[in-house]
Amino acid sequence: REMFEGESFDPKSFVQWHRQRVPLDRLSKDLNQLALTLRQQLLALINSGYADFVELSAILAGVHSASQIREPLTALKLQIKDVHNQFETHLLTLRNRHKQLTAVQQSRQRLMVIASTHRNCQNLRRLITELSKRGQDEVGEAFEASTNLLERLSLQIGNAQSWLEWDGQLEGSCPLMVTLAKEVAEFSKQTLDLLVRQFVTAVKTKRTESIQKCLRCFINLNSQSRATEALREHIVAPVIRQSFQQNIKPNATVALDSLLESSWSAITDAVEHVCVLKEAEEFSIASDSIWPDVVATLESISPSIFSPALPDRFHQNYTICYAYLNRIERSFCRSSTSLTTFQRHPRVIDFHKKWATDVYFKLRQQELFEQLRPLWSKQTATATIVTASAGAGGDALDVAPEGSNFALTATATASKVIRECFSDRVLIPVATHRFFRFSLQILSGYCHWVDTLVQQANPSQPPPATTATATASTPATSESRTLISSIGIKDLVLVFSDTVALMEWVRSPQLLQLIVQRFPNPNDQVAREAVTTALLVAANRLGGQTTAVSQIIVQRVCRESLERTLATVRNISAKFQLTNKTATPRSAYITQMVTPLQLLLKLCDSIIPSEVSTGWAEEIVEQICSKYLSALQQLLASVKKTEQILKRLGTQQPAQPSESGGGGVPVNSGSDKIMQQIILDVNYLVESISETGVVGRDFPALKNLLSEALLLTANQ
Repeated sequence: REMFEGESFDPKSFVQWHRQRVPLDRLSKDLNQLALTLRQQLLALINSGYADFVELSAILAGVHSASQIREPLTALKLQIKDVHNQFETHLLTLRNRHKQLTAVQQSRQRLMVIASTHRNCQNLRRLITELSKRGQDEVGEAFEASTNLLERLSLQIGNAQSWLEWDGQLEGSCPLMVTLAKEVAEFSKQTLDLLVRQFVTAVKTKRTESIQKCLRCFINLNSQSRATEALREHIVAPVIRQSFQQNIKPNATVALDSLLESSWSAITDAVEHVCVLKEAEEFSIASDSIWPDVVATLESISPSIFSPALPDRFHQNYTICYAYLNRIERSFCRSSTSLTTFQRHPRVIDFHKKWATDVYFKLRQQELFEQLRPLWSKQTATATIVTASAGAGGDALDVAPEGSNFALTATATASKVIRECFSDRVLIPVATHRFFRFSLQILSGYCHWVDTLVQQANPSQPPPATTATATASTPATSESRTLISSIGIKDLVLVFSDTVALMEWVRSPQLLQLIVQRFPNPNDQVAREAVTTALLVAANRLGGQTTAVSQIIVQRVCRESLERTLATVRNISAKFQLTNKTATPRSAYITQMVTPLQLLLKLCDSIIPSEVSTGWAEEIVEQICSKYLSALQQLLASVKKTEQILKRLGTQQPAQPSESGGGGVPVNSGSDKIMQQIILDVNYLVESISETGVVGRDFPALKNLLSEALLLTANQ
């Protein structure tokens, strides 16, 4: 449709272009369809505006021609054009007058600037002449008079520079002002040279009033950098060099702190009376006058001061230098503005970058971790060959020395390393967050170490295969040897105790305060909350390890209690069937069953809280009684089955008198002797458990065991 509405539409070109792409019949069909659509749109447009057309016709009723309307409109247009031309003429006149007035005003301003600048230059010539006649007198009144003249000179130069700046804002240029500008620049140079000498003399002689006037002169001349440079070149640098040279002797080693202390006394004596003045707040004295020569002198005396190759020396140098830097901030940056300026100064930032804190942290991290690596790698052996009579380990882990808050050397060392991370010997403030992350890694490594010990001590894990090296290194003996875990119950109890103690220490406010106070801003609540959350997560993970250790302790005690005793229970029937043996009051296997529990409670005494050890004992007794009861039930079922077989075969054993202290109760058969032995064993087990202090607890398995014993007694 847009193609048809264009002014350059050519039907012939249109048809020739399209016939190369589509057939003529299809083109004709499309054009007919488009024409039909346009016709429908035209009709719809006419119908939509039909009411307006009828209304316009009614309004124009009686108007015979359009000329009657056009004539008044044409006349009005001509009048408007005449008024517009008149306004254009007046506006042009006003613009010309305004331009002339602006030129007159600029000329007047330039004349005023020239007159004022010329007057300032005359005053400057007079003051310079008067000052040159006075010379550089250092006598009290003459010196003060010279300082007053310099202050007047600085004010005049400041005014002249203001007039020159105003002239620069005006259009065009004036040769006279260019000449005056050169003259003012020359006066400014001469005045600055005189002012520098006067300022240095005033600082050396400690004339406070003259120093204040000189500082105001530098401010008027906008030359604060010239003042700090003069103070550095003529006051600070000579003092520092002299101080260091007096303390450095040939072939002698001088401590860095003594050098800085001697230079500090000399610097404060030389410039402190300048920095305390209010006018000095606008000068970067600390960063431009003092700090550059301090750093340059340190580098010249000890080029390796920033090298982290020796961490202890690096930490010592870092601590001394930053203490010196903090003293400068407190003494010479009296306002928050001057302090911020000093801290953001490029020279101070460059000083921070000189310290290779990343390398220092890595060296310290490696040094601290080396204290833990031998302990954790040595004490996580998967298994070891020991004699069967020696028991399941118990001394595989090194015990901490007396006076330690922990029982194991590994835990005491981990706690010690974490404390060292935040000690004055190791920590540098800029790396506090890194040492904190390293502390969290130590706690995570400790949890992994405990988890490895738990896996080693897990009774359900199959023992690893014996290697040729281990077999060859173990001397041959006549005793039977067994491949068992190197981690004993005693070790597990100590691990549990240490893990609980470490968890409580991690949750303690003392550790939180130790870490937070080492951050650059101890009052930062965001950092405090982040540290608190991280320590809580670490403590919760340690708490999860205590649960795993508790489960392994219970499993190990139950395994050692029942490993051989259940086999003895199953052999009771073989002992009495078709034999003349009698029941034994105190079976040895019952003693073996209770001994691991008694040893555990003895180990827990004064190490593990009583409520924890009691919980372990209750769970152990419940499991022992449950499995012992199950073994007895299997034994009774086997005895009954055997009796039935013997009755069918007619080989029932004759009755025999009892010799076992059973109160003279006759024993009629092997089954009776087995039942009497079971009764004695159950009573002995109850008695042995009562001696541990656990008897009387509401254990379902023990109740079932006692009920079974009573049933057997009734049958007997």
